[in-house]
Amino acid sequence: MSLRTRLLALLQERPRTQKELAALLRCDVRHVRRLAGQLEAEGLLRKSRQGRHVYYELALLVGETTSVQLELTEREVLALGVAGAAAASLLEGLPLGQNLRELLQRLGTQLRPVYFAVQPEHLKPRFYFQAIARTHVDPLIFEAVLEALLENCVLEIDYDHPRRGLDRNRRINPLCLAIVGNAVQLTAWCHRRRRPTNFSLARIRAARALLYETFERPDFDPEVYYTTDALGAVADDQYYTYRLWVSARVAHCFREREYFTGQVIEEERPDGSLVVSYEGPGLEVVRAFVMSWGRDVQALEPPELVARIREELAAMQASYSASSTSLSD
Repeated sequence: MSLRTRLLALLQERPRTQKELAALLRCDVRHVRRLAGQLEAEGLLRKSRQGRHVYYELALLVGETTSVQLELTEREVLALGVAGAAAASLLEGLPLGQNLRELLQRLGTQLRPVYFAVQPEHLKPRFYFQAIARTHVDPLIFEAVLEALLENCVLEIDYDHPRRGLDRNRRINPLCLAIVGNAVQLTAWCHRRRRPTNFSLARIRAARALLYETFERPDFDPEVYYTTDALGAVADDQYYTYRLWVSARVAHCFREREYFTGQVIEEERPDGSLVVSYEGPGLEVVRAFVMSWGRDVQALEPPELVARIREELAAMQASYSASSTSLSD
């Protein structure tokens, strides 16, 4: 269960203070404050002050049952279904989440003869929402992606890779459209890499849905796929405050995308470099992430991360030295 879901579940019982939540969740108070701020911005929480203490509680609205008749277009019905799927993801673990799922099921049953695409079983594996999107997506590109996703057809894209430049005519099978770390991304089976790959929609420069070329959709569970860390390992429970220096050469990558949930740009330096920070688990995951960027990303904190990277670099240097000696002999 994610930290977000656990925090909401605790507040479902009763209002709690920052310190109490931090103790129950086994994380830093600053991490609770940051996560609570995100949930408050989404309208899920509200806070109040009682003396010296700040309390958080669920911002639940209770309304009366009413009957409404609407005439909706196919596109409006699809938007309603996707919005419901997004809200259900955000409300996971709360009674309102179950209420919403029941409502979507009833809506799908009534609309089944009209528009199959709105059925919960059709939408659930194709959309996943973990945060609020903060990146701009080209409407024409979104249309092509959405069409290929719903029709199970191959998508051909021109993708602007942050380090390798423009990659034209890349063929992929769309599996899921997701909002993760405030960025809109498409997870698709890549014909070249032969495995699921994440593509930022903001970096797709052109997209063409090949309706004549369909594929058999594999089993794909968004909950399993997106609740692993950035490198595919399930996150551990120990939390750290990470601070990373990012060179000016790759700073645009960190401005366009949050690689970890809650990542913030802490400082923008005159030379174009950044200091990025976030709080979370996975020391070994972040070590591998930092080292994958080479000299363009450097760990500043925590000391445990810096020590692990130094240890790994020393082992690599020793390994290469031994290899050179062996070859010379």
